[in-house]
Amino acid sequence: MITSKDVAIKAGVSVSTVSRVFSNHESISEKVRKKVLAVAEELHYIPDTRARNLKLNKRNTYGVIISDSNNPFYLKVITRFNALPDNRDMKMLIMFSEEDASLEYSNIISLLSSKVRAILFTPTGESDAKIEPMLVANEVPGLQLYRHKFDGLDFLAIDDAYGAYLATKELIDNGHRDIALIDYDLAVPTHRDEGYIRAFKEANLPYKKRNIIRLRFNDNIDDTMMEVLRNKEHTAIIPVGAIMIHSLYRCLNNLNLRVKEDISIVGYDDVNMAEYLGLTVISHPFRDIAFVANEIIKNRINDPKMKPQHVCLKPFLISRDSVKKIK
Repeated sequence: MITSKDVAIKAGVSVSTVSRVFSNHESISEKVRKKVLAVAEELHYIPDTRARNLKLNKRNTYGVIISDSNNPFYLKVITRFNALPDNRDMKMLIMFSEEDASLEYSNIISLLSSKVRAILFTPTGESDAKIEPMLVANEVPGLQLYRHKFDGLDFLAIDDAYGAYLATKELIDNGHRDIALIDYDLAVPTHRDEGYIRAFKEANLPYKKRNIIRLRFNDNIDDTMMEVLRNKEHTAIIPVGAIMIHSLYRCLNNLNLRVKEDISIVGYDDVNMAEYLGLTVISHPFRDIAFVANEIIKNRINDPKMKPQHVCLKPFLISRDSVKKIK
């Protein structure tokens, strides 16, 4: 491995001079700077900034824990977060918990030991209670995305009840009454069922509890979709998340059923290809999520003792061509 000592020897300067060049120290002449940089490029030397950043108490890395690697929601949020002007020179250290509380806990410890600037994570249903005091003691902001588990940590939510309300209302307004909401059964509730029920109540229509279908993460989603489609009890389906939406389209294809003509769909996620497929969806304000997350973290860094910030953003409906109007 090429070190600063190798650069110093070849450039005929001291190791401390090489260090000063890469820290843009004003005492280094332009002639020496150019010479050292030319040698460094020739040797493919990459300076290690970690020690300097720790010495200056400068943390330029965000820690991110993704609870579900199959969910594109997190990638969309993190991509936009990283693109913000404040974060263009920041690094992202991304880890995965896959809804495993013990893995999440070890991820938190690893990120804290890496001296990250802040940690963005979606708590699992059984997150370790020690996570909150660990973050507070180490003065590392912990921002809960999407799920609220720790009262003492900042929280940025999406109003899923409102999103489900919009999806259900869109279908009811188009004449649908037998609507299946197919969602995940999570230890941390999303309240989508409340939005579903609200839409029926506002329309003065009865709803069937059995039409709210909850699946565990280890359930076979295709089997459930095939059962719902074969029973032919529903004229419309609200599948939650990219995996369920993809499963539904796969099963429709296997059964030679057509979107809109045979079954109406409002997807709860603006998945890739949704626009091409003409799929009406509930989408999320990803740029707003990224901006607000950044503001929450900056506020916490500036005032570590401030009360926990709880912000809830609303999703919105994108109407395309997957809902049939029933007279």
